[in-house]
Amino acid sequence: MKRRMALLLLILFTCSVISLVVLNKPVSGKVTAIYPVFGSKGSLTITSNKKIYTVYTGVKTNFHPPRWPVVGDWVRVRYIIDRKGYYRAYDIYID
Repeated sequence: MKRRMALLLLILFTCSVISLVVLNKPVSGKVTAIYPVFGSKGSLTITSNKKIYTVYTGVKTNFHPPRWPVVGDWVRVRYIIDRKGYYRAYDIYID
């Protein structure tokens, strides 16, 4: 019984990690608002295909080129969804 539960938990954990890493396609769109807090912390609002995304950045977010985007820039954002359901960016490509 314990082995079955452990195996089930392992399968569920593996599926959730795969869905977070593989199934998250990057969001690309136009930056409509910027809310910098300190350094690289803050959030971006991106409009893409009539959808609005709020993506949060942190100290470990990589910007390519290494600068904050300005309003009107086209960006591609790679992100993960954290436990609270927020989009946390780990790569931001400014086109």
